[in-house]
Amino acid sequence: MKGRIEKWKARAARRYTAEELAALFFFCAALGWVWEVALRLTVDGILVNPGTMHGLWLPSYGVGAVLSVVLLRRWAGQPALVLALGTVLCGAVELAAGRGLEAVYHQRWWDYSAWPMNVDGLVCLPVSVLFGLGCCAAVYFAAPLLAGWLRRLPARGVRCCCLLLTLLFAFDLGWSAARPNAGEGVNDYGEAAQAGQVLTVIQVTRAAALLQGLQK
Repeated sequence: MKGRIEKWKARAARRYTAEELAALFFFCAALGWVWEVALRLTVDGILVNPGTMHGLWLPSYGVGAVLSVVLLRRWAGQPALVLALGTVLCGAVELAAGRGLEAVYHQRWWDYSAWPMNVDGLVCLPVSVLFGLGCCAAVYFAAPLLAGWLRRLPARGVRCCCLLLTLLFAFDLGWSAARPNAGEGVNDYGEAAQAGQVLTVIQVTRAAALLQGLQK
């Protein structure tokens, strides 16, 4: 068992080609989309296309997976460190993405205000730890397995598929930059947050009036 674990650690520390990293990006972006759709359907009971893009992918998941493999594979022999660094890395990516979207579109596509240990509702520790576990899955499982499978396929075919996906992604990115995906259950978090702030102000005002009445 110990030998198998060491073998997995060694495989996780390998170098990857540009095509393998591109394939990892698209695989994890699509997997993230499936996860978010299933989560919204299970928790909220609604079927929506999450994220700013119109395609069946969430690029933040792909970016997190590729960055974790490129930056963290050198510490593949220390899983606890990979988890800790992955948590920080994903938190930084999510916070930067949230800030960027708010700066450009003045809207939110997610909100963790109700979660503990959150930063402006854009990132929170429990979710970042969950994403850190996802980084570990990318480093130790997804990337090595995907690379091993791709290396058994014709290199030209893999290159053409990656190029086609890149072109489709670039088209969707340009379209979504001009007309981002929006709607109920997608990016109405800002309205909910504003409503919550108004309610809080009303509650504070009523409490202050009640206190003044008692003092009289």
